[in-house]
Amino acid sequence: MRKFLKKWTIFSLVVLVFGSLSAKNKPEASRFKIVQDGKIISVKDNSVLLDKETFQLVFTLKHEEGVLVHASFNPYTFNEVSNGVLVDDIETLGMGMAAGLYNPSESLVVEDSAPSYWFYDSEDEHRFDSYMELRDSMECIRTVSNLENIEDESLMSIQKVNRPLYLVIVSSFFEVDVETEVKEVMSYLKIDWR
Repeated sequence: MRKFLKKWTIFSLVVLVFGSLSAKNKPEASRFKIVQDGKIISVKDNSVLLDKETFQLVFTLKHEEGVLVHASFNPYTFNEVSNGVLVDDIETLGMGMAAGLYNPSESLVVEDSAPSYWFYDSEDEHRFDSYMELRDSMECIRTVSNLENIEDESLMSIQKVNRPLYLVIVSSFFEVDVETEVKEVMSYLKIDWR
């Protein structure tokens, strides 16, 4: 009986440890939403249908947390995440690119090879066009009216988009206790246009 209890305890610990690790790869949809015309747009089966008009990406972030936002017309990164590949094993979710402060161009960078890195450090240093401090987090909003091509630094109006856009959003923060960066999938979705 003792042997059985010992094995059961070890088995339970293994399940708990690996269960909590795998949970970090599951989307935290409640911390991310898309808003268009003042309405939250529902996401179904990792897909959303938007008008070809301005929309907002709204994040609820813990203090000291940023987000990697991978936007691409190529579904590669979206497919990797949806197939359960760990964030650290997806080459296109490596180092994030810096975006301009305050989002004056109301844009979203579209780039196959790397995500944009958005964060809020202070009123003077953040990548969002608006924010609201909550009790233990921040609600940060980034308005998207244009898509930015990083190669030639051109902007394309959302109204001219004629193919699906794939978004993968990963929260990123530094875990002091273990002195490492932690990345967790917050959401991944395909945007179709009407």
